[in-house]
Amino acid sequence: MCAGCCYVTRELSEIGAICPCGAAIISHYGGQLVQKVTIFVMDDARTQMARQFIEHLPHCAALGMSLEQIGDGQAEILMPYAEKLIGDPETGVIHGGAISALMDTCAGAAVMSHPRAGISTATLDLRIDYMRAAKPGATITAHAICYHVTRAVAFVRVSATDGASDVPVAAATGAFTVERGAS
Repeated sequence: MCAGCCYVTRELSEIGAICPCGAAIISHYGGQLVQKVTIFVMDDARTQMARQFIEHLPHCAALGMSLEQIGDGQAEILMPYAEKLIGDPETGVIHGGAISALMDTCAGAAVMSHPRAGISTATLDLRIDYMRAAKPGATITAHAICYHVTRAVAFVRVSATDGASDVPVAAATGAFTVERGAS
């Protein structure tokens, strides 16, 4: 959000100028210069905070997850194939619980990186549809998008793929808390 510098400095006279804080574009409306469009920017501090939080979760380390991308309400986390994750020893297929943990973590990371989200989050609801078994030996990639944030709830879509098919291993939708802390 704009820190108010647009109103404090009053130096912005050019239409389309970006205010000093980088959070708003100044536009012409009704003969007056106004703060018309707010730009939500994923700043380095928020990205770093979300990255550190995810990378220090014990279950992420135990499952071998690695955060590949994060920012602007999106996240991508990889989970390489490992024998300890096998749910069916006869086929070598990864257990659904490991996939659900991957998807839940990725969704939470997407929420934390959303410019309108709070300082932390927790899962309220996560519905996962398993489409097919993951290919044994394949790395599973979860990609999450936080597509809507209200005052108290963030909504996310997640897919888990293994690169073996156009059909995802699993797809999920979820709702997460938006915890803004004391203000």
